Amino acid sequence: MSMISAAPRRRTPRSRLALLACLPLALGACGDDSTDGGSPPVGDSRPTAAAAGAAAWLASELEDGLMVGEYGPDYGLSIDAALGLAEVPDQADVVGRIADAVGAAVESYTTGVDFGSPDIYAGSVAKVAVLAQVSGGDPSEVDGVDVLGRLEDLVADEGALVGRLADDVRSADGTDYANAIGQTYAVRALASADSPETGAAADYLISQQCEPGWFRLYFAGPDAPQGCGEGPRRLDLPDTDVTALAVLALQDVPGEAASESVTAAVDWLVETQDASGGFGGATGTEGFNANSTGLAGLALERAGRSEEAARAAAWVAARQVTEPSCGTPRLPTGAVAYAADAAPDALRDPVVRDQWRRATAQAAPLLQLVGEPAEPLELEVSGSSLRITGLQDGEQACVTGPGGYAEELTGDGGTLEVPLDGVAPDRLVVRRLAGVTPVAAAG
Repeated sequence: MSMISAAPRRRTPRSRLALLACLPLALGACGDDSTDGGSPPVGDSRPTAAAAGAAAWLASELEDGLMVGEYGPDYGLSIDAALGLAEVPDQADVVGRIADAVGAAVESYTTGVDFGSPDIYAGSVAKVAVLAQVSGGDPSEVDGVDVLGRLEDLVADEGALVGRLADDVRSADGTDYANAIGQTYAVRALASADSPETGAAADYLISQQCEPGWFRLYFAGPDAPQGCGEGPRRLDLPDTDVTALAVLALQDVPGEAASESVTAAVDWLVETQDASGGFGGATGTEGFNANSTGLAGLALERAGRSEEAARAAAWVAARQVTEPSCGTPRLPTGAVAYAADAAPDALRDPVVRDQWRRATAQAAPLLQLVGEPAEPLELEVSGSSLRITGLQDGEQACVTGPGGYAEELTGDGGTLEVPLDGVAPDRLVVRRLAGVTPVAAAG
């Protein structure tokens, strides 16, 4: 057993998160003023072209509801994609598919069962609980598993470790990998469920905040002082991603301690932001990147720092592939590069593709701050022509079909007429940043 594992604890009533129609929670709760514990969605109630494009690319990367990498399904990345998609309007169906697929593998992701180990992984448990809530489900019932109850059991009850999340390590050679990222997800899940463990978990998270306002990633050992600055100095390293996630976790936790912690963290993020709008990560990822910028920008937006959030959004948008794909192989239209020097043609490398998936998932919510809401396309086949209405002035698009058929278009705010030249309309699609529309769907 982990040194932080507790004896089975009393179960307490938990409120079920209301079904959220808009599901805009990548890293914060969803809903309007009438929903419980909710933070408002980013931007308009309709997706911008940039956000819709990122969502469309992420959805196209799923296989049976999961992100699949070089070594099989990546459940953690799949959840990241769902949380990013949930911030973009009109993505509830895709979020639900991911939640169903992850739920069906809940034991494989949250425990060592596939490796013959009885260990339970706390960070994974916390992320599944958040996913269940975001998708409108019940974290107390995920494919027959009480994930919320399991999470509560992984929060220490007493002593210097009270509130600390920890893996339940039962195997002789097991290791507790719990860290502050998992703690942020635990606080979010527990707070959304009105769990009695919320206060202690939030307090422990706050203890990981260091003097300038940033949060560290790694916990001290069970026998060491637990607060930042109290134990081994090697642990006290600033982490932009953890700091942003902590802001998003603590923003809805009541009490002066949480409020002051969020204020200090936001102030540090503002001071850290580059003039370009970008953010670097922690040790090893110090360079400006879309992951850290996406998370930090969303935290700033949630904190009401709209100017700084807009600058972060512009930085992320500049790394997005916006050109509609007219040629072969297809461009990853809508995807967001991790860094400025990333090349789309490198996505054939599974490691690079994995990096783009993670960057796009964490950047997608911020893209809802970029540009205007995308207009739906109206397509009409008339004789030997295709009439397209809904492309904004200057918006690029492409009509593609079999045999290399491709017509590049630029919108003028009105109706464009494209000659079909004998190509069957039901085999054509219109490609633009906001996504792909089959001509067969024309009314």
